[in-house]
Amino acid sequence: MKIFKNNHRLTCLAIHPQKGFIATGDYIGVIKIWYFNKETQKPLNSELHWHSHGVNTITFTSDGEYLLSGGNESVLVVWQLQTGAKNFLPRLGSEILWIRVSPDEKYFLLACGDNTVRLVSSLTLATLNITHGPVFSGPAARSSFPLLTVNPRRGYLLLPAMPGYLQFYDIVSDKHVDTLAVSPRNFYLAMQKSTRLSKTVIEHAVFSWDASRLATVERCDNGKLGNELQLKFWTYEVAVSRFVLNTCADSPHEINVTCLVYHPAKHVVVTTGSDKKFKVWAQCTITKDSTATTFKGEEGQTIPNNKDIYYWSCRNVGAYRGQPPTYADFCHDGHVLL
Repeated sequence: MKIFKNNHRLTCLAIHPQKGFIATGDYIGVIKIWYFNKETQKPLNSELHWHSHGVNTITFTSDGEYLLSGGNESVLVVWQLQTGAKNFLPRLGSEILWIRVSPDEKYFLLACGDNTVRLVSSLTLATLNITHGPVFSGPAARSSFPLLTVNPRRGYLLLPAMPGYLQFYDIVSDKHVDTLAVSPRNFYLAMQKSTRLSKTVIEHAVFSWDASRLATVERCDNGKLGNELQLKFWTYEVAVSRFVLNTCADSPHEINVTCLVYHPAKHVVVTTGSDKKFKVWAQCTITKDSTATTFKGEEGQTIPNNKDIYYWSCRNVGAYRGQPPTYADFCHDGHVLL
């Protein structure tokens, strides 16, 4: 029996398919190739170091010429063992949990932390197909808006996904439909426990009655700098079959938003906050000349005159006896705000 000792905790292991050596990855991001010296009866090793955080998975190709590795950086690294050259497939959106190579070495299969499986061409490193499952948000991305937020048009569930993202899920076909990047962030995990990263949580999300609009509230915890709040209004664009950001309102309330509700028949939204105020937000249309091909926006930019242009603005601010409102709603016909 041969015993190899590493200075740091090992996280993964792979055995070369043809030669008598192994590869290990550890929690500080170092990959080691271990050989056994028959003369000295001691192990020898060489290091491959690109990962800045722990290596989650490593595997050899069947011919043993390449070593594949993945970790928390969301980057697939392909090592050419003889030359030490590296190829990269970056920006996968989530950490890589494991890697498999097809028997004919034409494809790589990557399982990622966002519950996706990616089929990648070994020749071009192009992603050929992505199979989605429901994305599990985890404790860091837990949201306060009801998990049964339903798209009125399609019937899709709107669920929290990775921090800063929402997912649309079709419960009839039991499959992931789309992901909305409400507050996209570079996927990054700090290894040092003392490092405190900003966390973005989507706390509220609500559709309009016809599912053509979506309003979201997100909070970013910046530690000593306090919380950063953003109220965003989205429009469903048929041309691209997804929601596109229309208006972003910074600091809609001073402390936090306690409720977000959409009018049952008009494009009007009400928010309540711990600053003891409620606010009414309304969609405003930009006036344009119907005979012109273009017109000038509020900031002087030239805008094509091919469809209605609008934005959202705070129309009213109210309060009641200095009490912080925690909930709001409209009656069924929308004439009364409760």
